[in-house]
Amino acid sequence: MEELKTIKAQVIAQVMGQLGNLKEVDTKELGEAIDMIKDLAEASYYCTIEEAMNKADEEKGNSNNYYTEKYYPYRDMDRQYGRMYYGDGG
Repeated sequence: MEELKTIKAQVIAQVMGQLGNLKEVDTKELGEAIDMIKDLAEASYYCTIEEAMNKADEEKGNSNNYYTEKYYPYRDMDRQYGRMYYGDGG
């Protein structure tokens, strides 16, 4: 993710340099550079989410039953017929 931040900073620096001389700016290229900055920001955002999800999985023991274990610890599923059964917890 550090590479994405570095690339984003370099593109921003180039855009800021171009904005110093507005008479010579190619608006098409400037728009493409701004789109690249937005795409890099979005990629960084998704990397952050992925890291948080991986950390949560590690803490939980890689279980994908986030809600069912927490709210329905005494449930059972008949997968063949798609029926859910709930016990008394005893």
